Amino acid sequence: MAKKILIKRSSVAGKVPTTSDLEIGELAVNLADKKLYTKRLNPNTGEEEIVSVGGGGSGSVTYKDGTFTGDGTTTDFEVSGGYPADQIEVFLNGINVTTEVDISDGQYIKFNEAPNNGDEIYYYFYQLEAGGGSGIEKVLVDSDTNVEKDKLYIVDTSTNEITLTLPASPADGDLLWIADGRNNAQNHPVTVNRNGKRINENEENLICDVNSFYVALVFNSSADSWYVINAEAQ
Repeated sequence: MAKKILIKRSSVAGKVPTTSDLEIGELAVNLADKKLYTKRLNPNTGEEEIVSVGGGGSGSVTYKDGTFTGDGTTTDFEVSGGYPADQIEVFLNGINVTTEVDISDGQYIKFNEAPNNGDEIYYYFYQLEAGGGSGIEKVLVDSDTNVEKDKLYIVDTSTNEITLTLPASPADGDLLWIADGRNNAQNHPVTVNRNGKRINENEENLICDVNSFYVALVFNSSADSWYVINAEAQ
């Protein structure tokens, strides 16, 4: 049976662990600030220090989807609450038309020609807030893939099971995110291949089989293990 991992935590805003609170490579999270910390030896001075990892936090993902029905005349469809223009995916009758529509204003999905009466317009998006980090890249995945740090992998679970293989030589504090982009992981699970490292200190791959899941994983070099530090189903 997989072992549940609980890391040190605080709910006090602004509180940072001290070097006496942690061992080298041990993790601690500030739940109020959404920041993750570890202790390391400074590569220049050799002294112990506390640093934030993964760009300063475990990150969070907001998932939203919806549908419209074409009426033969309407070209602009308003997404309630808006959307991040670089994260939304749009489908017309099951075909991805994201590159063919205007999604530049963050509020409306605009077609050049009105969808026919009864056509289904479906959209979804994942918005990543990296807890103060930067340089996070979104990657859409529809086949087996080798994943890399500092990226959000949105997996198309609509038609088949997919395996994501973790980096073979991760560094301490490397962080990445994985999310179900089609709300269908229960039927087409996503396997996270540990690639020789451990996950939550277990020598087993991680199986993600809950619809609309997302997970954040961080690597701890002292334990030689990836840890799931954020896991939810939307």
